[in-house]
Amino acid sequence: MAEKIPIPTQPDVELRQNRDARRMARHIGDREFKRDWNSDREEQYLSQPHQKSEQRRNRNQGRATAWRKQQQNRTAPPKQPTSTPDLSQYMSTSSTALRDDPMYNFTQGSRQVFKRKCQNIEHSSFPQLCDATYRQLREFAPRLQREMPYLVFLHAMNTTLQAWLLDTARNLNQEIRWQDEEQPLSAIPREMIIPAPIAEYLSLINKNIIPNGDNVRVNIPDATVPQDNANGNIAGTFGVADANSHNAYETNISPYVTMRNVQSCARNEQLPPLPPELHPANTTPTLNLLGYVPRSNFSPDAKSLMESYRFEDGPGLSGRLRLCPALMADVSASLYRLESKFRRFFNHLR
Repeated sequence: MAEKIPIPTQPDVELRQNRDARRMARHIGDREFKRDWNSDREEQYLSQPHQKSEQRRNRNQGRATAWRKQQQNRTAPPKQPTSTPDLSQYMSTSSTALRDDPMYNFTQGSRQVFKRKCQNIEHSSFPQLCDATYRQLREFAPRLQREMPYLVFLHAMNTTLQAWLLDTARNLNQEIRWQDEEQPLSAIPREMIIPAPIAEYLSLINKNIIPNGDNVRVNIPDATVPQDNANGNIAGTFGVADANSHNAYETNISPYVTMRNVQSCARNEQLPPLPPELHPANTTPTLNLLGYVPRSNFSPDAKSLMESYRFEDGPGLSGRLRLCPALMADVSASLYRLESKFRRFFNHLR
């Protein structure tokens, strides 16, 4: 049986309509009230400047400012006139040289001591390394002895070694020696390549770090540094070879000695490896003099090539190394031709 739905009577419908009308009227009234008295509009109105309020606010500013300045003038001390003092009477009229003396004249003084860990190295095996490397190069190019004789190769590699040592002391160790001279590696052609065994030997002349973190630098004594021609010295040597200084010629290779090897073969006579005034009289050089090679026979082409070389004998880096730019260029060109065939055997110096 279907459920009956009650039908609303007429009075209920009228009550509902009256209620909805009252709600609508109340809603419209609230909306108009809020529109007329919105807080945003009120704030906008209050934020606008008004001439009367500005005048009222600034009315007493002038009197207050005058009173404030008067109080500051009473409390501040009077300013004294400033003048620059005359310092000429205190200035020194003569210059004095700097002296490394203590600050006060005590019987005992203290100064800063720099501690460095260094290692001494010697190069007695370097000529043997150059000889073994050259023999291996001749296996690659049997005619190499004509365009690059061994004595020329030895002097070029010794020039590279000495320049590397000077660069290590100057740039890696940050020493102040030879600061007025040009950079040591500038004597080596930039495009020059070095055989791999010799390049590895040079790479080991470097700063090392031990397990506790300290740096161990390479010690290069002044006695083993080639001299220039300053103060009457003979360029490329280590000085007089006597009982006290002969170790320098036995631990490092003098550029003067390797230069004399080239000149002896060019002139076809045995020239003394050192000047007479630098070695004891009535003595004969031995292989303990590093870099010394007894004269041997070479082809006419090789002799003519060695005869054309001129070695520097002046102050500075070129004199120390007994530099011959033409010799370095020829060795670089010969090694470059070999490097194009046997790349694994060569390394670039820079």
